[in-house]
Amino acid sequence: MRGSVRHPKNIMASPATYLYIVAGCLFCWVSCCIFSVGFPFREETDTPLLWNTIYQALPNKQIAYLAGFLLALGGAFLLHRLNYTVMLIREKNYLPLVLYLLLTSTNFLFFPLNATSISAFFIIIALYFLFISYHDTFSQDKIFAMSFSVGIGSLIWIQILWFVPLFWYGMYLFKSLNLKTFSASILGLATVYWFLLGWCVWSGDYTAFTIPFNTLVQLNLLHFSELYMLDFIELTIIFALTLTAIINIITHNYLENLRTRRYLSFLITMTFWSGLLYLLYEQPSEELQQTAYISAALLLSHLFTVLHNRVMCYLFYIFTFTLFVLLAYQVWNF
Repeated sequence: MRGSVRHPKNIMASPATYLYIVAGCLFCWVSCCIFSVGFPFREETDTPLLWNTIYQALPNKQIAYLAGFLLALGGAFLLHRLNYTVMLIREKNYLPLVLYLLLTSTNFLFFPLNATSISAFFIIIALYFLFISYHDTFSQDKIFAMSFSVGIGSLIWIQILWFVPLFWYGMYLFKSLNLKTFSASILGLATVYWFLLGWCVWSGDYTAFTIPFNTLVQLNLLHFSELYMLDFIELTIIFALTLTAIINIITHNYLENLRTRRYLSFLITMTFWSGLLYLLYEQPSEELQQTAYISAALLLSHLFTVLHNRVMCYLFYIFTFTLFVLLAYQVWNF
């Protein structure tokens, strides 16, 4: 028909590509399980009591790896539902799901699971409540749920509390910040720690407070001596591609509506915020990488959705294949 425009099909968002990535991720998990990468867990005395209780309750290696894979898959699904609900990406596809699964399944430090594998659920849930509070000045219930989710996640991984100021910025950016919503955010956190304090008083043991909060303020700016070359290469590749996605968003923001522009702006800020915390911390650096992958997966999904020409297609498959190869090399030399 004259005047009709035929848009090329995005093969990066095709069932064949989804199958390729999911199958590759599953192979990564099986391979790491066979070679017992990351198992048994390291004994640490400065981690939250709840996380210590969780990993000590895992009976064997197979259950630990199954739990880790299900957590990665569950986090990927929650991220997909977040994107679908707020319509962050113009086209409805599963790229956020498969890219988050890819990023979390090809990092040698994430196996079989860590504290952020669970806390990522609560971060994504908090993001959901933050995003749906857009331009709602009477969203005290949503903001309370947001901060309550962050509080629950902090019982497993205390560094998640550093994201509270970021969420306050998000409330300001989304025009939902006022005295009532700010108070609701404080109350959500206070509710969690009020119950924790009650448990400490009842048990007579206050280490659930003292140990995690001691690690919260332990910073180390010079911790890159222990960063292996392959880890550095992987981080560089992901950062470079994410930076490409950010530059594309900034230079073409006029193509998006105001609401989407603010969502993307927050995700860009979240990426750099996670990177800043990664530079400040030594011990939980791999957990902070996993947190950064939440926003990076959405930004990369946006990039490969709005730009699906031949060059980006080649770049996509080179990127995914390289991550699989890097992990395979590390497992082989483990």
